[in-house]
Parts: sequence; structure tokens; C-alpha cells
Amino acid sequence: MATKTVTDPSGIIPMSDYTGYLRGQKSPWMNWIHSQELPVVTGVSLYDMYTTPRKEWGDTGAKAAIINFETGEMSDAVILELPPGGQTKPIHHVFHKIVYVVEGRGATSVWNHGSNKKQTFEWSKGAIFNVPLNAWHEHFNGSGSEPALLFAVTSAPLTMNFMPSHDFVFNNTHVFDNMFDGSDDFFTAEGTALSGRVWQSNFIADLRAMETETWRFRGVGGTNRMFSMGSGHFQAHISEFPSGTYKKAHRHGPGAHLFTLSGTGYTLEWNVGKELVEFPWKDGTVYTALNSFWHQHFNTGPEAVRYLAITHGRYHQGLRARPSAKRDATVKDFGDEMDYEEEDAWVRSKFTEECGRRGVSVDDSKMTIEYEKSLPPDSYIIHNEG
Repeated sequence: MATKTVTDPSGIIPMSDYTGYLRGQKSPWMNWIHSQELPVVTGVSLYDMYTTPRKEWGDTGAKAAIINFETGEMSDAVILELPPGGQTKPIHHVFHKIVYVVEGRGATSVWNHGSNKKQTFEWSKGAIFNVPLNAWHEHFNGSGSEPALLFAVTSAPLTMNFMPSHDFVFNNTHVFDNMFDGSDDFFTAEGTALSGRVWQSNFIADLRAMETETWRFRGVGGTNRMFSMGSGHFQAHISEFPSGTYKKAHRHGPGAHLFTLSGTGYTLEWNVGKELVEFPWKDGTVYTALNSFWHQHFNTGPEAVRYLAITHGRYHQGLRARPSAKRDATVKDFGDEMDYEEEDAWVRSKFTEECGRRGVSVDDSKMTIEYEKSLPPDSYIIHNEG
């Protein structure tokens, strides 16, 4: 199987370079993004978010670029740059949005229609928060000398394609008080531990420093923490795995956006009858997996890799599921995960060569079923960090 490495220095992979399953007439969503006259990143990977070209976004008060990956038009992402001392124009919309702070410090105010009661909270690099559905919100850059950079994943494609009316999406005054009731502690309350390593909160101060717990599911003794962001559409999780190791190959439905928080390495992606593609990544890389394509993450750097994944929430898993497969079963059981013993031998050989070129030792002992069985059971309850 041939390997095609995508290393476009601009970080933008053109749609013609790697095509998926989106075809035919432009959707209402596609027509809208082209009307915004912003840079649009297509394909499945953006190598460097920090240097991606951005343009003034109308009268919003910010520069922006749209990430329109091949997600089956289930989700999109926006890179938003706030100028020093700047603030965005207040907006609201009938689609869900979750925001990660890539660079800078500042604050966000949120309030409902018909209310003067604003909830304002401060953020800095590494924070993540949920913007309540159709609530007014505005962002402020707390620095007078440096820009702030935000990365937002939204359900705009789903909403616009199902409800193709700009007036409905952007001028709707309905208050979803079951999702945001204006409570004083909506963004400041202590998080709640749920089963399955899930931490429920509307605001998390720093994902880079947050403690993770054992997750044997993907191998190599990796750790993980899941997040349920209030009543929003999206969930998120962070995962970490050691230097000189790689995760098991797996597959799932479309719509997940992965953002590398630290470390370096590459991802392989393939499917039956499709060319295998390699995507290098580092801090600031964003990537998505095509629908039901196998993909596998490799850490060739000297430190542990940590990444953020923003996906459709548990109440919307039907949008991502492969009904014929079992998520936690391996290939021999017709599942969506591939044990190390089930992968082709060249996968380990290639990884060993890549690590050797970088002076990184490969820890083969951790990439076995025996090592996985030696680990303690997965953590199902997340403990209070205090």
C-alpha cells in the first residue's frame, strides 16, 4: 500500500489533493461560507493554525478563517483572531458552539434575549467553554499588545442545511432557558464527576494542565478525560500517550476535530480501495477523520503527546455511529478497533524508522495485549481535582 505524505508548508491541503465523499450541488451551508469572503481551509488536515491566513470578517471586529473539513457537513470550525484590546460584535445564532483558547487572554460575556444580566468570565491559553444555544455573546481581548486566537467548532452546517433561512439562524429570539437560564455560576461552578471518566462543566480553565486517567481502550497505557460541556451539542475529550509509542488503529463516523496541544508525530489514514495518507502534526495542527476510515496516531517526539478532540455529544451519537460495527470490538470481531497484533508488520517498521531518525527510543513492550492486560482497570469516575 502506497504512502502519500502531505507536507504543504502553508498548512492548507486543497480539496483536490485528498477527496472524500462530498459531491454534487452546493448546500445552503456551502453557499453561506462562500458569501463570507473568508479564507476557507478544506480537506482533512490543517498543519499550522498559528500561521493560517486570516481576513477581516465584515463588521465582527475580528479576523477569521473557516475550517471546512470533509465532515459530511456535520460540523465546521472557525479560527478567530481578536486584535490587541479589541472585542467582537455581539452575536447570537441557532447552532451550537464550543470554543478553545489557542493563544492570549481575555473574557467573554453571555446573556439571553430580553435580559440585561450578563455572565462574564475570564479565559487564557488552554481554556475551553461552551456557548449556549442562541445566547448573545461577545469576546474581549485582555491584552493591549498581543492578539488573542480562538478555535471554535460549531454545528452550523447541520442547522443551515436543515433550516435554510438566515433569518431563522441569526435573528431568532427564542430563549433556550433549558440550556442557559442565566444562573450566576453557569460558567464558574465547580465541575461534576460523571461515570466513564466524564467531567461535566461549561468552562474549564486549562486543558493542558488537567489531570487525565487510565484508558486502556486505545492501548499503550494512554490516559484520557472526557468532557460534557453543559447542555450543548458537543462533547470533548483530551487524550495523552507516551513518547516512542502509538495508539491502536480505529475508525468512527465523521465530524470530530482533533487539535494537537503538545508533542509531534503523524497520523495514518486509509480505507479499503483508498490510498493510504500520512498527516504530520505538531502543536497547533487540526485534523479530522473521514467517515469510517481507519486512522492511527504515532508519537515520534521526545515528550508525551496530548490532543483535544471535539465531537458530537452522547445524545447525538447516532449521527456518528456505524450501526453494523461494535465500537469497542476488534477487527476479528467485526469492530472498530484494531489490536497491535492485527496490524500489518510495516506499520511498526515505519514507526521505528521514523523514531530512529529523531533519536527517540521505541517502547515495543507497551504495544502488546499483554501490557494492556497488566494495566489497572479503566477509571470510570473522575475525582474532584481539589
